[in-house]
Amino acid sequence: MDWEPDVDSEATSLRSITLEQLKESIREEVSRLFNTRYSRIPFALAALNDNQRFENSLASYGLIDFSHFDVSRMSGRRKLSLHLQKALEYYEPRLTEIRIQVYPFNHRRQSIQVVIDGQIKAVPLGERYTFPVEIQKIS
Repeated sequence: MDWEPDVDSEATSLRSITLEQLKESIREEVSRLFNTRYSRIPFALAALNDNQRFENSLASYGLIDFSHFDVSRMSGRRKLSLHLQKALEYYEPRLTEIRIQVYPFNHRRQSIQVVIDGQIKAVPLGERYTFPVEIQKIS
């Protein structure tokens, strides 16, 4: 809740975190985002008149159901990569210059391995951060 709605800026935080804690926070949030699915169907009627507002709301947090993408093929991985990029750009503002590598579905682990590479905005020198994320199969 904003206790001072007339003030345009926030007070300087006295809390600080290490770079490693920041990286872990980003990795956890990306994993949470990538392992959350949303469906347009419950929101279809509300979104008919204002699709842009729906796309930019928490109702669209997560990924679309991509089970119909053939991630064994490069075209399917490229399509999934574009969806992941869009989700990251909107819901993880701490990363910029994002690059995503999607690997084929791992049948043994029932998951897709994704490697994210991006620049951390909050770090003065803009440190690059590369980390893996596993997207679990949703039954």
